Formats: sequence, C-alpha cells, structure tokens
Amino acid sequence: MTKKPLSRMRKAYLARFVYRCLVLLALILLCIFRPQTAEIIEGTALFASFHWTHLFLYFLWGVWMFDMLFQIIPSKNMYAMGSQKVFRRNFSPCARCEQVDRKALRKRYTKEALKVWCFWGPLTLALALVWFLWLKPMGAYWFLLLFVGAFYVCDLICVLFWCPFRVWFMKNRCCTTCRIFNWDHFMMFTPFLFVPGVYSWSLAGLAVVIYIIWEIQIYTHPERFTDACNDTLKCKNCTDHLCGKF
Repeated sequence: MTKKPLSRMRKAYLARFVYRCLVLLALILLCIFRPQTAEIIEGTALFASFHWTHLFLYFLWGVWMFDMLFQIIPSKNMYAMGSQKVFRRNFSPCARCEQVDRKALRKRYTKEALKVWCFWGPLTLALALVWFLWLKPMGAYWFLLLFVGAFYVCDLICVLFWCPFRVWFMKNRCCTTCRIFNWDHFMMFTPFLFVPGVYSWSLAGLAVVIYIIWEIQIYTHPERFTDACNDTLKCKNCTDHLCGKF
C-alpha cells in the first residue's frame, strides 16, 4: 500500500516545530552565556540599554505578536481549523444543528475548561511561588524566558504528536475540535504576568485578550466548536490532517 503524503498544513506545522526547537536552543545558549539579556522583559529595560543579543528577543517579540494577531483575524490556509473555527465564515451547520442543546454544550465546555484549569492553575501557582520566593530576589529573569521557550515547543508537541489535555481531560477527537486551541499563547506567556514590563506585559496582555475573545465566542456560539453542529469540523471534511491520519 502506497503511503499518502503529508498534508500541506501538517508539513507547515512540522516546519514550525523545527523552528521552535531551534528558538528554544538559542534561548538556552543565550541564558547560559549572557543571562542578563533576559532582564529586558522587566519594566522599561527594553529601552534602557542595547546589546546585539537583544536583537534576537526583539525578533521573537515580533513573531509572537504576529502569531497572536492572526488568531483574532480570519486567515485562509495559514492556521489550522482548530484555531479558525471561532469565526462565522468557518461555520457550516449540519442537518441536525438546530436539535443540539446549546445550553448542554456550554455546560460541557465549562466542565472541560475547569478540568484544564485544575491542572494549569496549581502549576502556575507553583511557578509563581518559585519565582517570587527564590528566583526574583536573584534577578533570574532567564528562568521565565526559558519557561516560555519550553512551552513554545510543547505547544506544537501537543498539536503534532501527543496532547495530555486531550487524553487526560477533554477526551476530544483531535485539535480540530479542541476546546482550548487558542489558549496556547495565554498559557505560554503566563510567566510574563509575574514581571511588569513593556516587553512582558505587551505579550501577556494580548494573550489575555485572545483568551477572553475565545471564551466569549464559546459562550455565545458554542455550535461553532463542535462537529455535532459544524460540518467543517468533521473528519470527512478535514483538509488540515494535523493528526497525520487520512
């Protein structure tokens, strides 16, 4: 049997995964050889001084802002349907859509979100305690930067290979029907909420805005997020094939 080629979207996400791994490696090297560079995430240090290594963090800021902006702007063939299902243009009501209980959908989505928060909340609290009690007095901003970089990679591990949130908490079919797909940047930039600064809060702030927009849309239009209502999300209509299956 001839093996079918990877979809264009999966190839694109695999390329992004390789890029993110390289970014994490660069951050590790930066934090080993020039850890003070990470201090620009605090306050106005972004403008206080300049070193050529700052160019890398400026570049990352631009890439991250670009990625987030395109999560709140409809885009075609650029981002997976798991992210884009929030928009009306990607809603194709199925024959039985009107029979689906939207109140029950909201209740299910709320329960799924609470399960994820029961995991992510304590993890965030533990990180905050480590930061404020031990690392902040030492000025170890590199720790937060590395945590963000690690989650930057883990995000695509969840999309392409294995997702603990799907397996342990939500039990959804795949990323296309994922309830928390656009939580990625909000979770990724959680550590930056601990450090008031132009660099940190501009990224964390936009991530929070995206999270709020996503949650509002789930409450007002829950039918867009399930293949029980939205034909676009059914396996037979999938063009992304991020799961690697055909």
